[in-house]
Amino acid sequence: MYKNPRDLLEGNLMKRLIATLLFTLLFLSACGTDPLPPETRPAQQKTGNIPTEEIQSTSFEPTPMSTSAITGEQGTSISTLSQTGPWLVFTTDDGVYAVNRDGSGLSKIFKRGDSQVYRNRILGSDGAKLVGFLDVTTFLQPTLYLVNFPDGNIIFELPLVSEEYAPAVDDLPGDPAMEAVRAILEESWLAFSPDGKSIAFMAAIDGPTSDLYVLSLDTLQVTRLTDGPSQGYQPVWSPDSKYIVHTGVRTFGTGAGYDMEGIWAARADNSGIVPLYDISGSYDEEIIGWVDKETFIVHSWSPSLGRNNLRLVNIETMKIKTLWSDCFYAIALDPDSKALMLSVMTDACLSESGSGLYMVPVDGSSPVRILGEDIPQLIWSDDAKLFLASSEYGILAIDTSGQYITLDKPSGTNTFPAIAPGTKDLAWSGNHILIGSMLGSIDNPPQIIYNDIAVYAIWDPEGEYVLFCSQEGLYHAQKPDYDPVFITDKINRISRDYLWLMPK
Repeated sequence: MYKNPRDLLEGNLMKRLIATLLFTLLFLSACGTDPLPPETRPAQQKTGNIPTEEIQSTSFEPTPMSTSAITGEQGTSISTLSQTGPWLVFTTDDGVYAVNRDGSGLSKIFKRGDSQVYRNRILGSDGAKLVGFLDVTTFLQPTLYLVNFPDGNIIFELPLVSEEYAPAVDDLPGDPAMEAVRAILEESWLAFSPDGKSIAFMAAIDGPTSDLYVLSLDTLQVTRLTDGPSQGYQPVWSPDSKYIVHTGVRTFGTGAGYDMEGIWAARADNSGIVPLYDISGSYDEEIIGWVDKETFIVHSWSPSLGRNNLRLVNIETMKIKTLWSDCFYAIALDPDSKALMLSVMTDACLSESGSGLYMVPVDGSSPVRILGEDIPQLIWSDDAKLFLASSEYGILAIDTSGQYITLDKPSGTNTFPAIAPGTKDLAWSGNHILIGSMLGSIDNPPQIIYNDIAVYAIWDPEGEYVLFCSQEGLYHAQKPDYDPVFITDKINRISRDYLWLMPK
């Protein structure tokens, strides 16, 4: 499986045209595995300089919950989930579900009355047994839930917008209360710390704007780290769990870019906030990943250039190193090797570098052009440990040194295949489900295992099972024969956002 790079953070994803889509986002989920193309936005005014985020922390302890799990599908109970995992956790139109890697133990984890679980907002902790997600129970008032596995108990519940600051039904984008909710519902809003001890999240609990909070997973105590006039969003932990970098806006606009306020690094121990750099001229700042525990990779966005100004920022020294000053279209990072790749499409951005695929060394040395053609889609596949790119000649699998092969993409399938960890077998979805080898040939083509429209082929972490969703319901198939086994007809749509919860 793979994730769009912004989804890895968190998600992430395409900025919506808010005036039209804000309300329908609460009730829609997406199917299919194609990553969305980079967004384009017309001009919008902004102001600059580095504001100081006011420090005014509060600390409180919400009452933890202990809600029993809901009975699973087809009479199964959540107790049928494996005690050791891993578990696939995903959202549908009617709730949050979990299933064992072999397709057994399907259980509904969360369903609350007439509320609607908000898709594309589900996150898990590395090596632990916790999942966090949003639910919107009343008009634009999201609530954070933490669910423990494998018992499925809700151990924590917290409304993220207080009644005092909740938007009114007739509020529009641009109204402060609406902007605070948008910071939570439309942007990345929650992140588990790398050390597994805390959660950073955005909320408007103590004031009218979206602020940064930290939840201790040991004590379930919540502490507010920031209290400023901007709408905070995009919390990103440093690798040593010392800092939480986050961005802020005055307004998110209506599709024409953001009225940016600043970017800061908050110390997770509540000992202070560091303003990082002047964001003048930027209409969005997107954090891509980290080079080391002090240095992150970030780029800007502007109406005329799109994505541009890729650079390194060191929190401790405040040094900034430009990696790519020109505009570009798509970007992907291997978080382990720090290999960084981007694509340029001159039809989409007036780049002086020319269309192509480029390796961009994070040590500041000159970028290397690998291909000279348009690459509209580019991701990093952590399962395959490869970059995947789409081009007019096919789908490319590229290693971190820039070497690549062209994959044999069957007709009628989605852009990128799901790739099995370890074996690198491919599962293609679309008009069929097909299984094949990455190094397939005319004599060894992909084989159809399900002959109907199907989406979201998902490998288990061992690369032994494939789960997929069709109009008939949810199926799984096991190697080597991959004969589909029906699981339930209750689920024929899942969101783009899912995760494998991998306890230690």
